[in-house]
Amino acid sequence: MKIRFQIDLDRADGELLTGGTDLAGALCVLLESSGALRSGTGTLETDAATGTRLVFAAHPERGVSLCMEDGEEIRLTCGSRDALEETVEVRAEKPVSAGLFLPQAEALDAIRYFAETGTPDPFVTWITPEELPESGGYFI
Repeated sequence: MKIRFQIDLDRADGELLTGGTDLAGALCVLLESSGALRSGTGTLETDAATGTRLVFAAHPERGVSLCMEDGEEIRLTCGSRDALEETVEVRAEKPVSAGLFLPQAEALDAIRYFAETGTPDPFVTWITPEELPESGGYFI
């Protein structure tokens, strides 16, 4: 399955990485080597008819938050339900619930699973936006 990507490295020069690949491993190497999983954001989309999309937002201290859109259904990774009310800023203006972040290695595994299958990683806890407290937020 081919995955199209657009990755914002959150650098002063505004560098974006765009392209596509059908190699999940190559995508993961790109994400790690570019530093995108430390402080970037990005969108990964399948070329399948469903047009499933995975959006990530990285925070240097918290890890990586993932949001999957499949039609009208939205799923969010949940690293800690206890931290959903606390927010951290991503991209200087977007508050994201701290509990949505996963450790970088776990998020990378979930991204690889998505790139290989176009579906959410069953080893990750996923929640819906309706499960967030009013003070919470997510990146999409």
